[in-house]
Amino acid sequence: MSHGLLHSTFAFTLLTVSLEATAAEESASPQKAPAAQPAHAPEAAPAEPKATVVVNTESNHATIERRVNTSSYSGLPLADASFGSISQWEQVCVAPCERPLDKRHSYRIAGEGLVPSDSFTLPRERDRLTLDAKMGSSYGRLAGIGLTLLGASGMLLGGGATIASPILESQDAGSKGLRTGLLAGGITVLSAGLVSAGVGVYLWATNATTIKPMRDTARATKPHLTPAGLAF
Repeated sequence: MSHGLLHSTFAFTLLTVSLEATAAEESASPQKAPAAQPAHAPEAAPAEPKATVVVNTESNHATIERRVNTSSYSGLPLADASFGSISQWEQVCVAPCERPLDKRHSYRIAGEGLVPSDSFTLPRERDRLTLDAKMGSSYGRLAGIGLTLLGASGMLLGGGATIASPILESQDAGSKGLRTGLLAGGITVLSAGLVSAGVGVYLWATNATTIKPMRDTARATKPHLTPAGLAF
């Protein structure tokens, strides 16, 4: 019985020494680093919505311009209603040309010695747009405005003289020659004013810049007014 107890004690001692050696080896071995997580690729930026714009015009100085900034003076009345605002434009291409344009911007067609068009935006539902631009001369338009104002002044003076002549005659004021000369001069100035105003209005109207979208056989849309300008 003593021999069996001694054998059991020896076996327990060997088991204890083996467990301690195994624990020491595990504590001495380096710990494995956690597996690296795969890096997520950055999300691609959304593509800019663009439309290919073709501009046809007879003028060699016409250019497509993009609005890059709009500034207004806070001291002006009705500044919040865009009165007195100044827009800054940059050249995109010289017409006639074909260029993909960002739909998020406003554009116009202008050029040296030409009347700028109204600003317009590109349609969201179309990927291609053809514009036919008829450019007006800024010199002809200014001449039309000047002749219209000059003619209006002549009509005002001539009409006043024509009306004053019979009034003076009814009151027997002034000499007969004075009244006759006043009437003749009034009619002459009034007639010249009418001619000047007519020519001025014609030059003013015919030198306006107009843009017409060419009809698309697949899908035709009518130009409409938006807060950013004309949309085709």
